[in-house]
Amino acid sequence: MNERGSTSVLEVLCVAIILALLSVILVPKLSLLEKSSLDYETTYLVSDLRWLQEVSQNRKNKNTRFSQIDGEAQPTLNIGKGKYYIIQGGKVIKKHILTKDIWMSYNREEIGFDFDGETLPLTIEVHQGKICRAVIVDRVGRIRVEKRTL
Repeated sequence: MNERGSTSVLEVLCVAIILALLSVILVPKLSLLEKSSLDYETTYLVSDLRWLQEVSQNRKNKNTRFSQIDGEAQPTLNIGKGKYYIIQGGKVIKKHILTKDIWMSYNREEIGFDFDGETLPLTIEVHQGKICRAVIVDRVGRIRVEKRTL
């Protein structure tokens, strides 16, 4: 009877050691996954902004490379809670839903570029926990990303 009790204690101890080792290995990996999803969303937003800028510049030259963009209305990027849209003349061209636990703060809800690729200066902050990436577009249309912590 005594041997049986000591075997159970050893089994529990082994399981606890294995769980402790797994947590030491996996916890840093999970924080990397969070950081990579934040970087993914930031890169995706920058890509959409640059695409929107290119569309605006190509409309000036009457370039028909962008078949889904037509008409006279300039396309804009509209930011909402947990998602954003690219809209032209009331028609949604693209919709992007943010990854869970990521949100954006911004100083303008609607972003558009003129025919020269310029816009009013803006900052869109993409947040996840205490980590933040700021997408900054200056007046002449240069787009850059800054890492920020809260």
